[in-house]
Amino acid sequence: MALNYVIAAVPRRLDGTAAEQLVGQLQGELAQMTDLRDLILDLSTCDFVSSAGIRYLIVANEHFKKRHGTVALCGATDNVFQVLQISGLNRTFRMFRDTAAAMLELGHN
Repeated sequence: MALNYVIAAVPRRLDGTAAEQLVGQLQGELAQMTDLRDLILDLSTCDFVSSAGIRYLIVANEHFKKRHGTVALCGATDNVFQVLQISGLNRTFRMFRDTAAAMLELGHN
């Protein structure tokens, strides 16, 4: 059975530059994996999210919703979780303590 999810490690700073790199990585995955449904973003090493980073999260979420999929956020540090709370994104995304929990919950075990 082909994988229908991808796990992407988010760098220490999710700003405009990092968001562009993640978009490039994601576009490559989408080109190779036609049934890609879920994106699991590992935020465990990320300690800063800019407005461009927030925009990336929102655009990715919209894209995967169109594919009837999910963008899951995992391992958010305290600083990043606070940004997600303030922006209301903690209610938009499925949040997990780590990638293993996300994979289990999304049925990718």
